[in-house]
Amino acid sequence: MSGSEALSPGSITRSDSQFLSVWLEAHAGIKRHLYRGSAYQHPHYVQGDLYTGAARAFWIDSLSAYYPGLLTLAGELDEAIASHLLYTALWSRYSALPERWSTATGNIESGLRWWGGRPEFIESTWYIYRATQDPWYLHVGEMALRDIKRRCWTACGWAGLEDVRTGELKDRMESFFLGETVKYLYLLFDPDHPLNKLDAPFVFTTEGHPLILPESTRQNRNPKQELKCSKAWDDISETTLVSTCPLPPAHLPFTISATASRPDLFHAACLARLHQLPKVDDPASLTVESAYDHATFAEAVDQSPTSFMYYPWTIPAQYVPANATSSKMESRITFDLTFSARKNPPGPPMRIERVEKGILVHSLGGLRLALIREKDATAVGGPMDFFRVYAVAQVALGRDEEVYIPIETVSDLNPVDPYFTRRREVDFVDLVVDQAPTEAIRRSSGGATSMQNHSTPMMEGAIMDQENVDLNDDTGGILNMLMQQFASALEQGQRPFSTILQGGIPVVEVPIPPINERLSFSAAVATGVGAGPLPDVNDASITGDSSLEWTSIFMSDETCTGRLHASVPRKHQIIVMKRGGCSFSEKMHNIPSFAPSSSSLQLVVVVSGYPGNEGDGYLVRPMLDEAQYTAGGVPRFNQIPMIMMEGGAETYDMLARARSVGLRRRYWFESQGLRINNIVVT
Repeated sequence: MSGSEALSPGSITRSDSQFLSVWLEAHAGIKRHLYRGSAYQHPHYVQGDLYTGAARAFWIDSLSAYYPGLLTLAGELDEAIASHLLYTALWSRYSALPERWSTATGNIESGLRWWGGRPEFIESTWYIYRATQDPWYLHVGEMALRDIKRRCWTACGWAGLEDVRTGELKDRMESFFLGETVKYLYLLFDPDHPLNKLDAPFVFTTEGHPLILPESTRQNRNPKQELKCSKAWDDISETTLVSTCPLPPAHLPFTISATASRPDLFHAACLARLHQLPKVDDPASLTVESAYDHATFAEAVDQSPTSFMYYPWTIPAQYVPANATSSKMESRITFDLTFSARKNPPGPPMRIERVEKGILVHSLGGLRLALIREKDATAVGGPMDFFRVYAVAQVALGRDEEVYIPIETVSDLNPVDPYFTRRREVDFVDLVVDQAPTEAIRRSSGGATSMQNHSTPMMEGAIMDQENVDLNDDTGGILNMLMQQFASALEQGQRPFSTILQGGIPVVEVPIPPINERLSFSAAVATGVGAGPLPDVNDASITGDSSLEWTSIFMSDETCTGRLHASVPRKHQIIVMKRGGCSFSEKMHNIPSFAPSSSSLQLVVVVSGYPGNEGDGYLVRPMLDEAQYTAGGVPRFNQIPMIMMEGGAETYDMLARARSVGLRRRYWFESQGLRINNIVVT
C-alpha cells in the first residue's frame, strides 16, 4: 500500500494509525531491500533501485544520519543504536561527516568531501539519548561540539567545511546551523529545558520547529478498526500498534554505558576503517579548551585523535568494561558460478533479458551467476540456509527478483553437478491448458461476428493475390470472408479454413492454426499408498510454441454415487472431478478398468474450492489412503495418477472450455546441498 493509497480521500481516514501503517510498510521495505545486516561488517543501508530493489550504490551520506532518530521515535531502538554507531565512527574519523562516504571503498565518494553544518547526526544523537539516557551519547555530542568549535568558528560566524580531511573552510553559514544543529546540541546538554520535560507529545519539523500535538488529536481510537481497509493490516501485529516505547537496553553490571559495552562496538569502527588510521601520540593535547578560545589556532591541532582507543574520542576509558571483548565478526559466503561457453540456441541473440520480475536467461553459455548464502528465519521447522542469486552477468538483482531459466536451456547440463544440481519437485506440478481466448470471438447485438485482437494470426493462414483482391469491395473483402469462415467453423465445432486465391479464383482451402490462450496452473500431486506415478510424457511448454499432449477431457461431478460409464476412461485422456462428497480413494474406485493406451485415461484432476472445501489458499496434496482397485474389487494393475487444483467453479469451467491439456514438472537447483531460492525453471 503506497502513501497515496493509504491517505486517499473517501477510502480510509487520516488518522494516527493510518499514518503508522504507512510507516510500518515503508520501514519493512527499507529493511528488506536497503538494509545490510551484521554480515556486512556492521549494519548499514545502501542505495537501491526503485523498480527492482537491487543495490545501485554503496554510499551513505550526512543527510541519512537522521534515520537513527526516526527509528528511535518508532521504537526501533536496537536498529537505531546500531546504525548510529557507524555515523559516530565516521565523525570520529573525519571530525565531521562528509557529504557522501562509500562503505565499499572506505573513502569519500565522488569528491563530496564537505560538511556544511548539517544537523542530522546530532539530531539523532539527541533522540537516542532521550530514549536511553546512556551517557555515551553525551560524549558523542561533546565530540561533535569540540570539533565544530575547533574547526568551524571564525571571527564573524560559523563556517562550513569545504574538505573534512584538511579542514579547509567554506565561506558560508547555512541557516540550519543555528536553527537546528546548535539547537539539538543545546537540548542534548540541557536536561532542564522545557522540551526535555514536556509531558505531551511533540515533533520537530524539518527545519527544527517544535510542534506540540494538541489534546484534541489524541483521542483513544481502535487501531484495528481504523486499519480495516488497509492492505497492510495482515502484516501489522496488535503489539506493533501499542503506543508505548521499548525499554532502553540494559548495561552490563558494574558498567555505565550499555552502548560502550556492545559486543559489536568494534564492528562499526572496522567498517569506518578507524583501526587503519595512524595513532596519535598525545590525544589529550588536542582537547585542551584553551586552544579553542581564539578564532585562529595552530594547524597542527586541526586533527582530532581519530585512532585513539575508543570512540567517541572524548569518552573516558572507564566507560568501557575492563574485560570487554568483541563478538566474532560475521562473514557472508559468496561465490560465482561460471558456465562454459557453448553454442547459443536459435532465437534472440541476447543471453539474458530483464523481464517484469527478474532476469530471463536465454543461454547459459559463458554466463556468470553470483550467489550469496543467506538464512530464512521463517522457514517451517526452524531457520534454514539457502543460496540466492544476487547478480547475473554483472546485472544486480533485487531481493525479490528471480532468475527464470527455461528447462530446455539446462537439459544438457550434468544433473548431479555438486555446484549446480537439478532436482525435481515431487509434491507439485503445473497443469498447462490451451483454451479459446477470452472474448476472442463474440456475437454482437446485431448478430455480426467480430474478431478481437487476432487479425495477424488469421492473415498468416491466407495467401492473397493483392492485384486481384479488393479489400473494400461490396462483399467486405477477403478479411471479412476469413472472419466469417472462422466464426462459422467455431460455431460448428470445426477447424476454420482459409482460402488460397490465384488470380482472384479460389483454388484450395488450408486449415488455419487454432488461436489458443495458453495458461499454467499450480497443482498438488496425490500422496498415500494409492498414489500413482505421473504419466511419462514430455514437459509441456508454457510459451505456446508446441502442441499439448492431451485433447480429450471428460467433465465429471464428485464421482461418488456410482461408477462412470465404461467408455469414459477408454476414450478420454483427462477426467476432471469436483472435490467433496466422498474420499479421494472412493473417487478412484468409481473409474472402470480400461486397457492403457495413448488415447485412454492418463490423469485425474480434482478441483477444490467449492463450499465446504474452500481451503486456506494453499495447495493441499490429496491423500489416497487405500490402494487403487476397480469398482469390481480387482486391484488396479496400472495406477492412475491424481492431482488437485484450487479455484472451485472458475477452475472447473476453465477446464471445461480447454482445447488441450499438458503437464509440466517443476524443477529447482541446489548448490553444495543448499537450494538456490530465486532460480525458477520455466
